[in-house]
Formats: sequence, structure tokens, C-alpha cells
Amino acid sequence: MNGIEKITEKITSDATSFVSETLSAAKAEAATIAAKYAEEAKNESAEMIARGNDQASERERRICAVAQLEARKTILAKKQELISATFDKAAAKLSELDDASYVALLCKFAVENVQSGNEQIILTESDRSRFGKQVVIEANKSLEAANRPHNLTLSEETRAINGGLLLKDGNVEINCALDTIVSRLREEMALDVANALFN
Repeated sequence: MNGIEKITEKITSDATSFVSETLSAAKAEAATIAAKYAEEAKNESAEMIARGNDQASERERRICAVAQLEARKTILAKKQELISATFDKAAAKLSELDDASYVALLCKFAVENVQSGNEQIILTESDRSRFGKQVVIEANKSLEAANRPHNLTLSEETRAINGGLLLKDGNVEINCALDTIVSRLREEMALDVANALFN
């Protein structure tokens, strides 16, 4: 073998060796990079799944909260409807009282709400003609028995109210109409009625 062949063989051998070493190093580096990115991808995938699970859990929690709120609203509306129906039924019963009970109720309203004892009692046209004088007499008797001023009179004026009466003293009127009384009782007793109905 002459010198040129030896040099060529040496260069070829060195080049083959260099290529082989470089290729091995590149493969090792590629494997390291691939492993690194595979780990990163695995971690990112796990994070995405965790975030997805968290988002799904949060969405489920929100949907449940909205459903519970709607259920509470529906229940509350139904309870309020039942409470209203209870007071409406009470008002209907008041309007169905027999004459003696109705007169007693009007006297009670007058006595409980009178201020000066000099008020005029205003009734519906029908009640005035049927019970007016009796209500005034009975209310004055009750006031006298309680040692209170008792100069109530029957007004010539009538009002289109749904039963009950008005007490008038000058420019001051006290509304004791049945629907007003029931409305006041509704405000005062709604909680008690709710407790009685739902506990």
C-alpha cells in the first residue's frame, strides 16, 4: 500500500469513526430530548386533565347551586301562595259570619280602634241600614263598661268597602274595613301562619 492509499484509508476510517460517534451522540441527545418532551407532554396532559376535572367539578357545583336555588324559589313561591290562600279563606269566612257574630265583630273593631270616643262610624250602605244603630249602641256600651269616652255616632255617610267599618273624627279616619284588617293581620301574622303550616 502506498502512502496515498494509507492516507485515504486513514481519512476514511477517521471519518467513519467520527460519523459513527457523532451519530451515536446525536441519537443519545435525541433520545434525551424525546424523553424530556415526552415527560413535559405527560405532565401537561395531566395538568390539562386536572384542569378539565376542576372545571367540570366547578360547572357541576354551579349547576347544582342554580338547581337548588330554583327549587328554593319554587318552594317559597308555593309557601307564599298557601299563606295567601289561608288569609283569603279567613277573609271569606269573615264575610260569611251570621248577623250576630258580624255585629259583634264590628263592635270589636270600633272599640279596639277608637281614639277620642267621639268618632262617627261609617259603614257600607247595606250594613248601615241593617246593623248601624245596633253597632253604635253596643260599641258605646263596651266603651262605657271599660270607663272610656263613649260618644260614638252613626255617620250619614256610607262607603263602598268590603265589610267592616271606618272611624271618622274630623279629618282623621281609621280604616277597619275587612280587607284592610286582613291585610294588617297578614303582615303581622305571616310568620306564625307559615310556622303553623310548614312546621
